[in-house]
Amino acid sequence: MNGNMEKRYHNHNRYRAKQEPGAKRRLTIWLAVCVLFFTWAAVQSFHQQGKIADKQAELERVEQQLKDAQRKERELETRIELLHDPDYVSELARKEYYMTKEGEIIIVDPR
Repeated sequence: MNGNMEKRYHNHNRYRAKQEPGAKRRLTIWLAVCVLFFTWAAVQSFHQQGKIADKQAELERVEQQLKDAQRKERELETRIELLHDPDYVSELARKEYYMTKEGEIIIVDPR
């Protein structure tokens, strides 16, 4: 039995000797190229994730600015609507600029 295993071992070694002489070197180079590629891909992926996170934060900031600008625009449109109302303009002129109609007297509360 020991002889049979020894025979198979020698046959296997002869088979390996018949293989192309540069096969092991090509396999090593191929594995090195694959490792380099996957390392490069992992680094690029990590870098892209950082960029995506930065852009996401910037997007949220800009969306908040847009909401603030839209709110301000609605407030200004409401104010414009009020300024077209003569009664509102008259009341504003009295409160802000102490203007009076003919015959009115302004009394300021000192509190």
